[in-house]
Amino acid sequence: MRILVLSFFMPYWENKGGISALIYSLLKYRPQDISLKLYSFNANGLTTGEIQNVETKLGLPVNVLGLPKWFLFLRRLKFYRKIELFFSKALPCYIRIPKCVKMDIQKNDYDYVWIYPYFFFPLAREFPKQKFIVTGCDSNYMLNTRIKELNNKRSFFSRLSLNRNLKKSRCVEKMFVSPNIFVHFVGRNDLYFYEKHTCARNAFYSVHPHYMAKDKKIIFGGDKVKILLAGSNDRYMKEGAGLLLGEMLKGKEKLKEKIQMTFLGRGWGEFVRMFRDAGFETEKKEWVENYVDEILNYDVQIAPISLGTGTKGKILDAMANGLLVIGTYYALENICEDGDGAILYNSPNEVICILDDIYHNRKKYEIIAENGRTRVRREHNGAVASASFFEHFRGE
Repeated sequence: MRILVLSFFMPYWENKGGISALIYSLLKYRPQDISLKLYSFNANGLTTGEIQNVETKLGLPVNVLGLPKWFLFLRRLKFYRKIELFFSKALPCYIRIPKCVKMDIQKNDYDYVWIYPYFFFPLAREFPKQKFIVTGCDSNYMLNTRIKELNNKRSFFSRLSLNRNLKKSRCVEKMFVSPNIFVHFVGRNDLYFYEKHTCARNAFYSVHPHYMAKDKKIIFGGDKVKILLAGSNDRYMKEGAGLLLGEMLKGKEKLKEKIQMTFLGRGWGEFVRMFRDAGFETEKKEWVENYVDEILNYDVQIAPISLGTGTKGKILDAMANGLLVIGTYYALENICEDGDGAILYNSPNEVICILDDIYHNRKKYEIIAENGRTRVRREHNGAVASASFFEHFRGE
């Protein structure tokens, strides 16, 4: 099978400057009978040395394409996202595909052209006889629908922006409906949502891979249970984190001598101050050199994600590296929705009792963390995810 890959981001083993790790893993563990040619715009800005390393690790050369000057200029502006509101599609969708790529498609009989992510899907209209794979990765229409359902108490301009994004994402996904396009999602609900609002059956779901995993002995052995909250305090976590951390502060007398809190990411300064003032042993880290090496230092990761779609890479990373994850439904979506191998909570005040129980019954939760690690490494390893992805095209 011969596939031409056209990627906005340069594939990389972790998400660096964008969603670069998913495609890296799918390419790295591809079946041996898959022949690939890779073009990338390198929108995440990898260095020449890093690109050479990617070529070595993936076992294929990378053809680097240049981003247009107009796009580079607009992306540097602080109001880049606001500019997009005036366009019917995301701005990368308007990038012209170089002639060398189009000529390559014309001259060579590729089984598929794979677009990652969806930005370059209009190319499928220019080549109606060529089969295309378009990786979402998630349903943006479902994301915007969830945003609207989460909180209706918004300013006029926020509502205007949301309604505009809802309409755009719905229209774009309807454009995916074409006889020569297969749409790829890494979320089951994303797939169901797409099929429901488009009435199309040209999409599929494949599992999301975990990334780097290192071995450690799972022992919650310190005087205090080491808790990690990883990720930025952004729209995906802001509401859920506010509620959860507020409850933890209320329960300070029960928890402060039992847990050590570390905030890893941006936007947590005020919560760090409040936790320290409340007597919690607290640490703040906005960035670390090696993410996986860092998370190995903790026992538990709490994930109060209140908004999102698809599969959460940071949750897979945590579980694959032996952390016990305590998370919302959105955090564990497509991973451990049944709660086997992780702790699913429905209300923030549940977490107070869970953390207290972990402190007193460590062995019980070490076993859950071990089960989670085993499950993620078995069900979400790179080889399984890649095989699941490419298997959809056998015999088509």
